[in-house]
Amino acid sequence: MNLVPTDAQQEALAQMLRQACWSDAEIHTRLQQAVSPTYWAALNPQLAVNRDWAGASLECASLDDARRNELLNKLEGEGYFQLDSLFSPSAIARMREGVETLRRAGWPPVMAYVYDEFWLFTRGPAIGRLLSTVLGPGYKQNCNLFNYYLEPGTGVGEAPHRDYHGAPQRFSVWLALSDATLDNGCIYVIPRRQIPPDLAESFDQVETYSRRDLKTMLQNCRAVPVPAGTVLCWGSELIHWGTRSSRKAEPRITATHSFISARVSPTEFERPSLDAHRLPNLAERLRAISRAIQDHVESKPGLVKYLDFAQRLPDALADSAANGHDTESADESIVE
Repeated sequence: MNLVPTDAQQEALAQMLRQACWSDAEIHTRLQQAVSPTYWAALNPQLAVNRDWAGASLECASLDDARRNELLNKLEGEGYFQLDSLFSPSAIARMREGVETLRRAGWPPVMAYVYDEFWLFTRGPAIGRLLSTVLGPGYKQNCNLFNYYLEPGTGVGEAPHRDYHGAPQRFSVWLALSDATLDNGCIYVIPRRQIPPDLAESFDQVETYSRRDLKTMLQNCRAVPVPAGTVLCWGSELIHWGTRSSRKAEPRITATHSFISARVSPTEFERPSLDAHRLPNLAERLRAISRAIQDHVESKPGLVKYLDFAQRLPDALADSAANGHDTESADESIVE
């Protein structure tokens, strides 16, 4: 059975998606809602929008030097590590509830980044110290963010890839908001020390692999199922991917951020950079969301529905500011 869609099938799918796009009237309404902190606060009252978090953190546990060194050693050898029990189950449950509520209200899950908690989880002392050690002081957050919602039976994770091949000094932080299991598309990796250097270097260029090389990569890949609340972190060269969810699985819901050292210049794809040591204001969040939808629409065709909205969102922000609505106020620094 051929599982690869034909050109005709792909065009039919694209046509269906175009027909499902929001009308101009709905886009107008959605833009008005998007720039309103009051709207978001009412939609998910268990989450925060522009709260004063000075001195606060989502983290409910700390990392001692021994544990931090253990994680950094794993990063050096394998290209990734996982960190459990850093956040309270209640905080993770609130964030997951927020994503589910957004979907029921017709929003794409990436709109969860209007809420403080979806930025705060990478701005606590434990994650902050790890990022400072890996990337150096003054590290920035780039604009590559996304909220993944893999639906049972139809959802599929990203194809095998590296986040930034040939561009070192980048680091990704991935948070599971639901259990990521073997059945619902958990992350798979090829640990750095388990792939021959020549295969690693050529991964993004090779179109056809020999049977020997394919067996080497398959035998050395590792599934990383994790419970909700777990953080996965990896460097720019880690080969990783997600798989297809089974029909009987629960959704796989995750949030991701990417960071860049102050010692290197961001690429065009990574701009604009964000201050990694404070919460962005609502306008900055909405611009990042707009960019995320547009950047991911090619790999996630379902986002076509929201493309016009995303393209018009920056202008809606400008109009809102011109009318005296404040979405630009900066939040206080929260990382010492």
